[in-house]
Amino acid sequence: MSKNKNLKGLFICTISPLQTNIKSGGVNLTRSNYNALSELSHIDLLNTLRGPASKLSKIIRFCFALCGDLAGNTFWFRLKLKRQLHTNHYDFIFIDHSQLGNLAPLIRKKAPSSLVIGAFQNIESEYIQAAMNLPIFFISILKKAAFQNEKILVQSAHHLLCLSEEDSHQLFQLYGKKADLIIPITTKSTDDSIINDISANTITQPPPSPFLLFCGSYFKPNIEALQWFTNQVLDYIPYPLVVIGYQMENLKKQLTHPKLMIHGTVTDTAAYYHAALAVINPVTLGAGMNSKSIEAIEYGKILFTTSFAIRGFPQPLPEGITTCNTPNEFVQKIKETPLSQQPLHSLIKYHKTNFSLEKRMTLLSLIIKP
Repeated sequence: MSKNKNLKGLFICTISPLQTNIKSGGVNLTRSNYNALSELSHIDLLNTLRGPASKLSKIIRFCFALCGDLAGNTFWFRLKLKRQLHTNHYDFIFIDHSQLGNLAPLIRKKAPSSLVIGAFQNIESEYIQAAMNLPIFFISILKKAAFQNEKILVQSAHHLLCLSEEDSHQLFQLYGKKADLIIPITTKSTDDSIINDISANTITQPPPSPFLLFCGSYFKPNIEALQWFTNQVLDYIPYPLVVIGYQMENLKKQLTHPKLMIHGTVTDTAAYYHAALAVINPVTLGAGMNSKSIEAIEYGKILFTTSFAIRGFPQPLPEGITTCNTPNEFVQKIKETPLSQQPLHSLIKYHKTNFSLEKRMTLLSLIIKP
């Protein structure tokens, strides 16, 4: 699909997709949206945050949240946005995160001829309560601000995007409107030859072989899932578990087990996927779609996962995605499944059909037109 030379858009997000050192699921989704839109049109980029928050920036952001402004949507950022809209004409303006929803009325006023697209990475008002490990006072403030931003975005955007039918249904229940377009989490398709050529020697901390893999960043749903799996399952399966993911090294002091190896932030996740026998995803908290389940099948890896962690996956599921919702199911199915480092090409094909960047580009092209 070729780029439309006459189509120009503005991409507004929290953390820049060009910050390649940040590997969280949310930033990866932002990166997918940005890459897809960049392939379809000329894109300018505005981001509200520079990167992971320091203690001081968290305090400042919470003060803004008291006024309903989230994720770096400050007075100074809005001035910058106004200048951008004054000096440029855009066919469409893509708000990549519903936490920035209260920008939509400003955009409609300053750029009345531009198409406004609002993307929901999660239903944030529900996600904050389910996934953030904060005192109830802070949760209530952030949830109220998220609700206000999402409501404004629903009322003001021309098109709404969600990751799954479940999120779209929840959007309707809370705000009275469903998504105009359902686009699952997508990643850049991984070529089969690249998968086969990745060398396990690029792993800086060689894990034992064979091993199972968990990949996920350091936040509440992942932490609780790993604690549960370590306490309920790890003793009873024949393989050790290696954990990688952004800032996961912070978990080393909290969680220990003879068969648990926490490597945390690594430069080459692909090498770990290549070397693993299979991937586990016991997550039961959060919202939206689980990007790490999608990443596992991108590499053709057998996935042992809760039903929650594959919400939004198109049916029927291919061979190699095994649902486990109890400790006994994880133990039994891991033991009885023949495992190998070789990728399953049926999983790779399923990924390319449903979760590729090309798929996202095709769907986005339905709504961004001159």
